Amino acid sequence: MNNWSKYNTLFQSQRFGYFLYNAMSNTFFQLNETYYKFLELLNKNTEHQSAEISEEFLTLLHEKNILTEEKNDKKKLMVKQYLRNCSCYNTPDFSITICPTLACNFHCFYCFEKTQKNTTVMSQETIDKLIVFIKKRISSKKIKIDWYGGEPTLAFDKIQTITQRINNEGIVIDSARLVTNGYLLDSSMINELNDLHIQSVQITLDGIQEIHDKRRRLRGGKATFERIITNIDTLADSSYRGKCHIRVNIDKENMKSYTLLRKKLLERYKDKQVNIYASRVKGDAVSTLTSDEWTEFCLELYRQDGIISNSIFYPKSNDFGSCVANFNAMYVIGPNGEIYKCWEDVGITKNVIGNIYHEEPISNYELLAAYNIGSDPYVDEKCLDCRFLPICSEVCVKKRIESKFATDQKCHDYCTHFKNHLIPCLEEYYDIFLTAETSRNLLNLEIEPLSKKGYRIIQTEKTIAHPT
Repeated sequence: MNNWSKYNTLFQSQRFGYFLYNAMSNTFFQLNETYYKFLELLNKNTEHQSAEISEEFLTLLHEKNILTEEKNDKKKLMVKQYLRNCSCYNTPDFSITICPTLACNFHCFYCFEKTQKNTTVMSQETIDKLIVFIKKRISSKKIKIDWYGGEPTLAFDKIQTITQRINNEGIVIDSARLVTNGYLLDSSMINELNDLHIQSVQITLDGIQEIHDKRRRLRGGKATFERIITNIDTLADSSYRGKCHIRVNIDKENMKSYTLLRKKLLERYKDKQVNIYASRVKGDAVSTLTSDEWTEFCLELYRQDGIISNSIFYPKSNDFGSCVANFNAMYVIGPNGEIYKCWEDVGITKNVIGNIYHEEPISNYELLAAYNIGSDPYVDEKCLDCRFLPICSEVCVKKRIESKFATDQKCHDYCTHFKNHLIPCLEEYYDIFLTAETSRNLLNLEIEPLSKKGYRIIQTEKTIAHPT
């Protein structure tokens, strides 16, 4: 017997009309009133029939999991878990985050790392062990690298040395990214970026100058905004072929200044390879935004200023894991050769899973298992009962395992934001879709109007996440 799927969300929007969303197939329908009312009745009685409803639509309801059997839902979840595990354990890509130092020249109040005073820089011996570690674990002769810290530009010469050593081994650096506060990124470093295969540079700001300089100061107290902007100017005007991503850390104290900062930066770097995005500050500070508060902030950014935030409006499937910590062939390496699974574990001794100096580098299998298996929502009974399980891929793995295994139970804010905001997020996604559709219409490109059938698919898993 076919049932109305628990993964269905049928709703009427005061702004846009009638919609149906199914989380299992990740499919978003727009409906006319006739089809909407038919589905309302079908929800109450799956035997309901109507001569006005096409056979094609009824077939689609089964294909997209709107009507399903409970055992089929279980089978689909099992397939999604299988795909997730294949992705986590069998990926041919080898990715590594390297921290050449944990020292930092900044003193940010919200930093989760407590290692700024640690002046250790990766030694030549550790670099030798790192190359051996990479060679033993790489299978495709390709590697992806994130340069992280601390502040990696404090040990820029180590970035150069390690890159050259990897090149000498015949290993192709498929991509590399530099995560930096930008203060030391002068022209001499910028001129090296192309040769270091660094395709993107992430630089953090905390708001307009007067706000940033209160929050992100040098350890001695000196302001940093002006010099960072000067370095971004140099980067944008250089021969660097990659992109610059300006990340703006957001919490309750600076959230109102983001729009102004973004506007100024977009004007300053017009036609440059520079993009600006907001990111929620993590931590336990009073000023930290909850997941719900962050979602409301992103929704208002779009409603007021047309700013589209990543991973907010349309759900992604949870088929392929969500984080470096999930994947078997991804590691974070500290300056003493210590190995972590999460960027936020760096510098925390109890979260070390091994060391590249050891003959068997991995030693803390309990923590490794927690990240790879304990964080798997498909083995969590509460998650299996949740109708948002297939679309919770953006959930922080570290938060999930801390909430599950920590004795103090401080961390609870790990569920997907769609749990409380699915309908408003889908409404704004549809608004984005309408803008794209209007553009297609002006260009005389083919579109399928709602009036043609009485229903249409706005989004499905097989198409892009953003229609723009």
